[in-house]
Amino acid sequence: MDVAAAYPLRAVCILIQAQEDRLVTCNQGEAAVYLSGSAHQVIRNQKAEMNTDLKRWMKDMMFSSAYRMTKEVPCFLLYATLTGRFLEKIEQNVTMGNPGLDN
Repeated sequence: MDVAAAYPLRAVCILIQAQEDRLVTCNQGEAAVYLSGSAHQVIRNQKAEMNTDLKRWMKDMMFSSAYRMTKEVPCFLLYATLTGRFLEKIEQNVTMGNPGLDN
């Protein structure tokens, strides 16, 4: 496997622990909130060093970037059990070219 190879991003899955495996289409606004929230988690330690203006700018930029990303890449909520077969749900909906089908 060539680790330097580039592959297009076909979808983003937000993982949520659940009682049942299922994949649900996420609307653009909701997806942007989830993605920008993930970005905030990545930089949370650095935020302590930032002034208020920089924090505000970073928050705006992260949401804006996440929102633009959701225009190009479908986002799903992946409800997964600890023992389930959630990868099958991803394969059914993403690799088979059916983004947007809720199963």
